[in-house]
Amino acid sequence: MNESQLIDLSIQWSIRVSCGLVYGRLLYRLWKRNGNAVEPGRLEYRMWVIALLLFGLHVFLAFHYVHHWRHENAWQQTAVETEDLVGIRRGDGIWANYLMLAIWCVDVLRLHRARFLNRPTSVGIDRFLALFIGFMFFNATFVFGPIFYRYLFFPTFILTIWVWQSSVHRQSKVDESAQ
Repeated sequence: MNESQLIDLSIQWSIRVSCGLVYGRLLYRLWKRNGNAVEPGRLEYRMWVIALLLFGLHVFLAFHYVHHWRHENAWQQTAVETEDLVGIRRGDGIWANYLMLAIWCVDVLRLHRARFLNRPTSVGIDRFLALFIGFMFFNATFVFGPIFYRYLFFPTFILTIWVWQSSVHRQSKVDESAQ
């Protein structure tokens, strides 16, 4: 394997593992939370931080080896991919990636603070971040990713609904037994 192939694999697998950790955290949070505010657990926090670090590594590698630290190159590649997919040549989605990276860093600090103070996080903020980052990863993987990722959507969606419904059902049993 030559250096170019190793770099390509590193770029691809850093984002794939990050995406898997984001999805794993979502499932963990759905299972654990039951719609209530809870303190972020050690596993959840570590998954979130490692996913962020891998996403940062992906951005670093892509900008260093693919775009050569030129925003214009990243914008153009995003524009070409967007045009291939939807017929509109716009690369503005790159700004959403920058925003996601910044918001994610702030969120890691928010979770760290909540863990340090042994306090639950805001359900509203957690849901907003899950929707925003989930939307971004959905676009990156199922829209712009390889075609076989699209076949993963239905099973992952069903698993998410099952975990959520199971946790709701479990919580309703706990609530009934408490009465």
